[in-house]
Amino acid sequence: MAEIALPRESRRVPHPALWLLVLALIALPWGAGRVTQDRMLARLDQDAQIAAESAALTLDSILDRQRAVATVLSVDAQVIDLLAQGGADRGNAVSAKMDLLRAETQSDVIYLLNRDGRAVAASNWDQPASFIGHDYGFRAYFRQAMAQGTGQEYALGTVSGRPGLYLAHDVRAAGAVLGVVVVKVEFDALEAAWARDSGATHVLDAEGRVVLSGQPALRFGPLPEARASLEARAAVRGTDWRLLVRRPVAEA
Repeated sequence: MAEIALPRESRRVPHPALWLLVLALIALPWGAGRVTQDRMLARLDQDAQIAAESAALTLDSILDRQRAVATVLSVDAQVIDLLAQGGADRGNAVSAKMDLLRAETQSDVIYLLNRDGRAVAASNWDQPASFIGHDYGFRAYFRQAMAQGTGQEYALGTVSGRPGLYLAHDVRAAGAVLGVVVVKVEFDALEAAWARDSGATHVLDAEGRVVLSGQPALRFGPLPEARASLEARAAVRGTDWRLLVRRPVAEA
């Protein structure tokens, strides 16, 4: 069979510039999508950092307010007189004052310990679960305050069984330590707000243990690893805590 000769133009190899144009047209949608995704990830990372810093500032404000309560009570004349002289009437007066402060400052409970660590006044003095008479001398926050002037500890309550942060301040007179004022703070409202967020907010202590979280079931354990998420961190002033915000990458 005779070979059919094709026109010379049909056997021509396309110009290299044409190939480059075709490749560019194919890659253009992918490249544009990639740039958009990178920008969205950067925006998500920025939003997570802003959220972490904002949450840390809110927590800082709560803790500053509660520390101020302990500081003010540590120099209160009625508190000092009760520790120095005792007496049921003095105890009732101090307890009533603590209950008023608790309501105004949104703390959970405020109480006063003598040098032995026994509660002699408490904001819950008129309730069945009153702290008065209980021994808290074994608590780290009490020992810290007696030795260093202030102390704090995140732990479960021995009476209530509820977790919270205990802030303690020593009470002094004539250079001697008479006892310790303690303010317990619970964070239910704050954690409930975090739980409504699309991401996840946690607070870790120096050992990496979860102390606060929008997922309360994680408390007192290590924070599980999370895949496909961005993380932003912020320090909590006056503590060794780190606040961590996670955002799902899928949001980008």
